[in-house]
Amino acid sequence: MMKWHIYKTRCVDAFCNNLKTVSETKHKIMRSEAVSLLAADARQKGPNALAFANGWSAARAAASEKGWDGLERSDTTVFWLPFSRDFLYGFVIKPSIDDETSLIVSPCPLAWLTPL
Repeated sequence: MMKWHIYKTRCVDAFCNNLKTVSETKHKIMRSEAVSLLAADARQKGPNALAFANGWSAARAAASEKGWDGLERSDTTVFWLPFSRDFLYGFVIKPSIDDETSLIVSPCPLAWLTPL
């Protein structure tokens, strides 16, 4: 299970417009799994749909522990960070209570941001 690092930063809506939502990402992962199964290719790379859904649930819980009320003003988006020989996913949550901030939920520390 990942340890989530939570940051509050100024609104990053313009950046998020180029990212896929949690739902879009989950569906893309599911399509990739289906193609791998149909091709009998057990070498699928990247997260599986269940691990991704569990990661999103854990990230939501971590953000809630830091004060997020669970409401969003728009769909949460997914960002990717290079890590070792793979990529890890994180989330950008835009809380409904404040149009001027975003929550960054990262699987690894981001030294240039101040943690909550």
